[in-house]
Amino acid sequence: MTLKNEGHTLGNMLQMGLQEDARVLFAGYSLPAHSQIPLCELKFRLRPGYDAKQVLQETVQARIELVDAVTAQLTAPLAIWKQPPPPSRSSSKGSKRPRGEPE
Repeated sequence: MTLKNEGHTLGNMLQMGLQEDARVLFAGYSLPAHSQIPLCELKFRLRPGYDAKQVLQETVQARIELVDAVTAQLTAPLAIWKQPPPPSRSSSKGSKRPRGEPE
């Protein structure tokens, strides 16, 4: 299978997903250097009796779910990190603490 305008990111993600599947005997990808357009050639071999299209669809769906889970895990911490810092409380003028340090 050849994927146009794709590179190592998607190739590696699909290869790893396929390799985790017990129905898959071999999975790999390559990026041909001679191509005018970026191409990712995905190759995989299944155990007898399985449908390649179904296995690939399930692998893609599992990878989508993985990306969604990672996104959900990072969303809350990133939202907190992006919040502006609370206004600093000024203490007495003779404080030796550098500005912005917590009290």
